[in-house]
Amino acid sequence: MLAIENLEVVYQDVILVLRGVSLKIKKGEIVALLGSNGAGKTTVIRSITGLLDVQNGDITKGSISLDGEDITNLNPSKIVEKGIAQVLEGRRIFSELTVVENLRLGGHTNSNDIKDNIDKVLDLFPILKERSKGKAGYLSGGEQQMLAIGRALMSDPTYLLLDEPSLGLAPKLVDEVAELITEINSQGVTVLLVEQMQIWHLIFQTMDT
Repeated sequence: MLAIENLEVVYQDVILVLRGVSLKIKKGEIVALLGSNGAGKTTVIRSITGLLDVQNGDITKGSISLDGEDITNLNPSKIVEKGIAQVLEGRRIFSELTVVENLRLGGHTNSNDIKDNIDKVLDLFPILKERSKGKAGYLSGGEQQMLAIGRALMSDPTYLLLDEPSLGLAPKLVDEVAELITEINSQGVTVLLVEQMQIWHLIFQTMDT
């Protein structure tokens, strides 16, 4: 179980962004964290994955634990090694690199299984298999989102944290991403989904059918 207890986060030593946030995510679940822009949703994910330093943020109170082990303020690479992967808001792919090169970068903490994991990801995303040698910057928005998710899956995560995966996508592509998230979850990956939109409704509808 991934657990957040009474979390408080401050940016630049003065800006209080989170206070008293608690959240528990059991293995196998899809949990949706919903809220408007600026509500602190991304800060919650960055706190879990150790990326608060990017914006000079600090955890000032509370704790984060994984299966009973305290991972608060752990190095980001160590957090990935423990089975937690994040898909950043806005995709953040390397546009000048090929699809496969992007995937290889996602597998740097799991280098012994890179080839097998690339095959698994390309099987999950057939459109990426078709374009595996092309530059990622030429992919559509939906394809880039698939690549960002695939890159995170390269580390064989137990927990996948998705920061607004529907951002900037057409409604049809939102449906496709929702189905993919459900499929990933069915393969044993626990999902924390941060969203403003209604993709979470689509996911739970898919799970019910």
